[in-house]
Amino acid sequence: MEMELHADAGALLGHLSEDQRRRLDALDAAYMELLSDSAPAKADVEALADAIVAFYDEVSKTGVEHENGA
Repeated sequence: MEMELHADAGALLGHLSEDQRRRLDALDAAYMELLSDSAPAKADVEALADAIVAFYDEVSKTGVEHENGA
């Protein structure tokens, strides 16, 4: 049986703290910068991949931080 995982990005973003959203925005900007380069350096791609994995790993361990403290 094949299983597909779907995530509601809007729901996730709504539960991130302001700091987490800033960090995610920075990762998104770095990704867009890499896409604009016709031949991004392998080291840059690997560094961004590591940063993305670290971000989501941290969120999965600490959970999302509600800004209202809930």
